[in-house]
Amino acid sequence: MNDHLFRLLMIALLGGGTAVWGQVDPGAGGLIFSHKTHVVTNGMACEDCHALALNSLSGRDDLFPDMDACGECHDVEAEEECEICHRQPDDVVLIARVDDYSRLFSHRGHLAAGLECPACHPTVSRKDRVTAYDLPDMGGCMGCHQRRNVETDCRSCHSPEESLRPLSHGPDFEHRHADLARLQNRSLTAGKDCGLCHRVSECQRCHEGDNLDRLTHPLNYAFTHALEAQGRQKDCTGCHADRLFCVECHRDQNVLPHNHTAGWTNRIPNDGGRHRWEAQRDLDACMACHESNAEEICRPCHKR
Repeated sequence: MNDHLFRLLMIALLGGGTAVWGQVDPGAGGLIFSHKTHVVTNGMACEDCHALALNSLSGRDDLFPDMDACGECHDVEAEEECEICHRQPDDVVLIARVDDYSRLFSHRGHLAAGLECPACHPTVSRKDRVTAYDLPDMGGCMGCHQRRNVETDCRSCHSPEESLRPLSHGPDFEHRHADLARLQNRSLTAGKDCGLCHRVSECQRCHEGDNLDRLTHPLNYAFTHALEAQGRQKDCTGCHADRLFCVECHRDQNVLPHNHTAGWTNRIPNDGGRHRWEAQRDLDACMACHESNAEEICRPCHKR
């Protein structure tokens, strides 16, 4: 097995990294509890039991209700009532608290922004037993932040001591990441894809502009790319979405379309050359290249 294949298998076995918060499994712990009964059947609001969440400024705050909160509705002093919630009243086991979520996460801030609890905890109201906590993962957070045009910088949610680099991102990942990027195989990256943390603009900083060397395109690609551009135009637009990228280079290098030969334009009154007829037939084709420089190219002749 070659070294590269071994790395991919290790990614699959060990997961994509530690930067994404996982679901915490509290275990049964002997606790009998139904959110569905409290929320749907009895019409209780989340803050009735989780009042501390209203002013919580850290994802590591203990927001679980204590016995006093339960005592607002239940007779917690009556021993015969204990079995309503505890399978083994004589050996009560507390469920695990959430103490490893983002330290910078603010419930109060999200509530002030108009979000309601189900936005981040959508399945809680349907749960009729104690199961894994319904916590939003990084994909959910990033998706919501992007839709609302909210800060997505890593340090807005992650503290400096957290390790955000996935296991797959080794010292030579810059030169090896193409395989994972092409595969988009979530089984190799713990169910995550590149877009979870990286935007297209980050890729373009290396894969666009003057970077036409063998790490991205073959040598001399600037002189041979026309064949692929004509035959695989959709592939090019995967990275070069802005047509202006092509226009600027072609203009600077004086690379003209095949029909821009002698006689394409002239200054003969009421003539103008062959481009006049092309413009009348398909002006959009002209504007595909000349929209950004129409003032410079067209205005000297078309003064009105």
